Amino acid sequence: LVCFGGGQPRAMFMYACHKAGIDFSKINLITPGGAADIDKAFRDGLGDYVQQQGPFPQQLEKDGIGHVVAQVGPQIGPNGFSSLCATPEWLATDTA
Repeated sequence: LVCFGGGQPRAMFMYACHKAGIDFSKINLITPGGAADIDKAFRDGLGDYVQQQGPFPQQLEKDGIGHVVAQVGPQIGPNGFSSLCATPEWLATDTA
């Protein structure tokens, strides 16, 4: 699996594996760097699978390099992928 070495994408993938009963420690990981590095590694033939965030998987599909076969979102369920916070004072304004 060509994937992220850490951060949010890795944490969410590990959690999805946990919820699906998959032993994450048994996955052979290739961690070349950021999203562009992961894309290049997969295009260069490393790994049988790739974990990426959009639009990279869709571009791989469009280019005939691979097919989207799974998504971690349905396994994880609702989550605050990108969250914003505001103060109670700001929320009380007309702008909010």
